[in-house]
Amino acid sequence: MPQKKIYILLGKYGTLSSLLYEAFKLKNQTVFAISWNNLKNGNLENNLILRKKLSKIKENKMNFKLIFIDCLIGSYESDKEVKLHKKYLLSSKQLGYKSEFIFLSTFEPQLEKTTSYRLMKFVVEKKLKKYGMHTIRIGKPFKKNNITNNPIKNIFNVKVSDFRLRPLIIPGTYILDLINSINKCNGSKGKVIKCYSTYLNMIIKLSFIPSIKFEKSSSFFTLLIPSRMIIYFSIFICSILKKIKPNNKFIYNLEKIISLISHQNIIYNKNIPNNKLLLY
Repeated sequence: MPQKKIYILLGKYGTLSSLLYEAFKLKNQTVFAISWNNLKNGNLENNLILRKKLSKIKENKMNFKLIFIDCLIGSYESDKEVKLHKKYLLSSKQLGYKSEFIFLSTFEPQLEKTTSYRLMKFVVEKKLKKYGMHTIRIGKPFKKNNITNNPIKNIFNVKVSDFRLRPLIIPGTYILDLINSINKCNGSKGKVIKCYSTYLNMIIKLSFIPSIKFEKSSSFFTLLIPSRMIIYFSIFICSILKKIKPNNKFIYNLEKIISLISHQNIIYNKNIPNNKLLLY
């Protein structure tokens, strides 16, 4: 009897876990998600939702393998996150079933550890790999039908570039590409897989209430910004605020700007051949 994969999403209501759940369902795969509220007070071994699901699967006497996909957002504090993810990683191995544990990371955190979030992802990757945790580095997740390049619809789009006329871009990960990468994770030694599908442009959408989006679309206009000045200023402000109040939501939001500029440094300056993506 062929081995069936059972996909278990740790995290239920976030964008990434919702997209994965929907995609697995469309592919007729067995998948279920456990919310943070049902995870935070214990290990996987004593999780009632997981035990009920597995007991039903065992009744069918199928040959199966559990694929745990760690979509938890958590905090930006590295030590706390290492402890949290290690708890679920080790408890997944105590269930008595064949299993893989996959941690979803961010875009090349080892190259630019400029924010609390990127540093946390790097530390978790590094410290838990020796326990057999697989890591998949991803960009912004998207569904294929979210990518549009209609000149009429995009007439009010403004593309953002730096003073060197380089568009501000981030990597995007098509959700089905991510599923393909998930299925490549196997074995006792932790793998690090890069899954980036395309670049997404930073776009300002002009309307009654302007918004900023990252998508694969064209534009008739370009806004130039001083990216270096912005990142230096943001780092300076963050360093002052962290001394006053280390855990501050405003700091973490400001760090998103630093992260955006860090993406540009990686894409344009970190020896990626011909400025191409590091595809999986």
